[in-house]
Amino acid sequence: KASAQTLIHSRYNIPIPFILAPGRLDPQKNIPRVIEAYALLKESKADLPSLVAGVRHREEETARVDALIKKHHLEQSVFFMPYVEQEDMPLLYAGAEVVVFPSLHEGFGLPILESMAAGTPVITSNVYSMPEVAGDAALLVDPYTVSEIRDALSHLLTDKVLHAELEKKGKVNAQRYSWEKMARETATVYRSVAY
Repeated sequence: KASAQTLIHSRYNIPIPFILAPGRLDPQKNIPRVIEAYALLKESKADLPSLVAGVRHREEETARVDALIKKHHLEQSVFFMPYVEQEDMPLLYAGAEVVVFPSLHEGFGLPILESMAAGTPVITSNVYSMPEVAGDAALLVDPYTVSEIRDALSHLLTDKVLHAELEKKGKVNAQRYSWEKMARETATVYRSVAY
């Protein structure tokens, strides 16, 4: 983790240690609730890692997030994710203390698996495809409930046993979705339909 953090910091100037909320600033990614949860947690935990929250994308969502950061006086604690080269994404996931991905809707939820493959525990939504993708290897929260996101963050940042357990489970879970395995299963389905 330390080497991934050092590389990410030197290449992208991301403050370390950090919590990562990946994705663009689109309403479905739920970044405002992540920031609200982070602000609540920061009230009781002063030494909280920085939050790297999303990529600036839509003007109205960016303005909404900027207003929340200002409202909670988080200008020195919450940062937007810079553009990260695709080959550096595994480093970004590996460098995070925790990945928070409480999306309101996802067709699949690739960041969940990317985080798990990198050995980083995940907090994600208990709706749509996320529980199926995460299996028992993540903390699931109601994405509309800020206090649940806050509590899951607090739990993962303070419980080293849980953190280590989800690291291990996540790596195993990510292997269920290897590209080779998906290709083999898709080919089997095609063959069964064709004959």
